[in-house]
Amino acid sequence: PSVVRHVFDEHTDEVWFVRFSHDGARLASASKDATVCIYDVATRRLLHRLSGHTAALSYLAWSPDDSMLLTCGSDNRLKLWNTRSGVCRRNFSQHSSSIAACAWCPDGLRFVSGGNDQSLYMWDTDGNVLHTWQGIRLTDMAVTGDGSKLVVICHEKRIRGFG
Repeated sequence: PSVVRHVFDEHTDEVWFVRFSHDGARLASASKDATVCIYDVATRRLLHRLSGHTAALSYLAWSPDDSMLLTCGSDNRLKLWNTRSGVCRRNFSQHSSSIAACAWCPDGLRFVSGGNDQSLYMWDTDGNVLHTWQGIRLTDMAVTGDGSKLVVICHEKRIRGFG
């Protein structure tokens, strides 16, 4: 890709994160304007503008089957959205500070979130906290394709692996 084919300009402030859906059909962008835009890649059309956060958004994650999207950022909230309808399915409010990152487990039923409050949580999509780790201020994370390992990048110059 060497030529600009389209400019998406629906946000009203800086865009801080973008991610294609796993099937490549949609693109989601998280912005300082506290919204997420979901676009159809083929038609370049805005499908949904997800609003409901109250501060800048810095991260998002598509579920393994692309039917759900997690959004998080500076308002200490994690939201779970239906990507077909654009409706918020659930709010998660356990964090006491900005949420830096989130990642899905491959089963699409569980996910992990973490951030500046030095708390890392594993959730189910019903809103239950399944596991908590404390003392980990992170900036990013990843879960292996089989769900057996979690790795987090920490502020104290470490990468921590869980298995």
